Amino acid sequence: MSRLNKIQIVFLAIAFIAGGCKTVKEQVVTGYNYETECLGVGLDGNQTIASYGTGMEGKEAILQSMKNGISDILFKGTRSNNQDCNLKPIVPEVNANTKYASYFNKFFTNDGEYKNFILMNPSSKKLATNPNNYGTPRILYKTTFHVQRSALIRKMIEDRIIHE
Repeated sequence: MSRLNKIQIVFLAIAFIAGGCKTVKEQVVTGYNYETECLGVGLDGNQTIASYGTGMEGKEAILQSMKNGISDILFKGTRSNNQDCNLKPIVPEVNANTKYASYFNKFFTNDGEYKNFILMNPSSKKLATNPNNYGTPRILYKTTFHVQRSALIRKMIEDRIIHE
C-alpha cells in the first residue's frame, strides 16, 4: 500500500468512528411547559396545581413533581390563566431557600413536612421517558394535586421563615 492510501484509510476510519459516536443528549418533549401552573382555587383557599418532575421510576418522578410544585408555590410563584389564583410566592425573600437551606432540606425530604400540605392523592400522568446525559432513562410525570396554601403560609410564619 502506498503512503497516500494508508493516510486516506486512517482519515476514513477516524471519520467513520466520529460519525458513529454521538453524545447522548436529553430528548426534549415538545408541547409541554414545565412551569408549575395553578389550575384553580377552592372556596377554602386551597389551590389545585399541576407540576412536573422526573425520576428513574414513576414513584420518584411523582414525588419530585410534588416537591417542585410546593417549592414553586413557596419561592417562585405559579403561572395561570385563572384570575382567582394567587400567583405570588409565599416566601418573597430572594435566595430564602439558600438562607434557610437546613430548614428546607429537611422540609423537602421524601417523608418531609411538605407532604402535610397536599390534600389528596395526586393524579399523575406519564409524559415521556428520556435518557439523561449518561443514557440513564428518566421518566417525566405531570402531577395534579391540591395544596393547602393558607396552612403553608401559617407554617412559614410559625417557623419564622416569613413575617405576617
